[in-house]
Amino acid sequence: MTIFSINTLHHKKIIDAVQECRQLLALGVSQQFFGCFISPSHFLDWWLVRSLSRFITLLYIEKIFGSSEYLFQIKKLLNTVCDYESQWGKIILRPHSDGPARLNLHCEPRSEHTCSPLYAEIMVKKGHLAMRMLSKRLGHEPYFQVLHKILSVGQQMAERRDRPATWTHLVVTTETFFRTVTSVTGQEIPTFMEQWIYNGGHASFRVREQKYVGPLTVLVQELDGSFSHTVQIDGDISRADLQCHSKGRRQKKVSADIWFIQPYQS
Repeated sequence: MTIFSINTLHHKKIIDAVQECRQLLALGVSQQFFGCFISPSHFLDWWLVRSLSRFITLLYIEKIFGSSEYLFQIKKLLNTVCDYESQWGKIILRPHSDGPARLNLHCEPRSEHTCSPLYAEIMVKKGHLAMRMLSKRLGHEPYFQVLHKILSVGQQMAERRDRPATWTHLVVTTETFFRTVTSVTGQEIPTFMEQWIYNGGHASFRVREQKYVGPLTVLVQELDGSFSHTVQIDGDISRADLQCHSKGRRQKKVSADIWFIQPYQS
């Protein structure tokens, strides 16, 4: 990052802490926008600004450290959220304020005084995954148009902060965020909100192995181009003779053992 050198924290020869320091600095910068400049209207909407800042931070990690590190971070988030919900119960990102007097959880998450710190930590991680799913569903460009809309309106209203009526544009709620999503992208996502925002839990899949027997198309690159061959798969190992098409080798056949890795089908 250009705004703050990590050499201020560690000597330049210490490279072990570079990745962690850059992640923390990127998170701090993103929280200046979503967390300080744009604040949550209520504790029930606290997860939203924290999730957006984490989402932006992970995009920085993907750009600087590569896709492998990014996917590794996402995998850790998935494991953490799924393990917590399997052990302690579901996490609801935005509980209904007018819902039942007590939710079927081990803590009361609708108040900052009774919400478990561990629950709040995992809730932000799950919110980050929900924002990532929303980005995949809307598309990268439309999603960032939504974020730009929120920040640009907040910037305009910040110049008129002497008028109390404009202060409402400097806070965000779950409802106003998704209304902005609909107005900017033209897409309504009530099913997504009901499944991932107003309810908890995670998807669980069971996978069973099923062997494939049948034709398989093999593409062979030769001197004169690529040629396709169809061979029959009868087991884990199948033997087939492939005809050569290149000039000078047309009368030859190549015998090949095809090791076929059986795919898993759910």
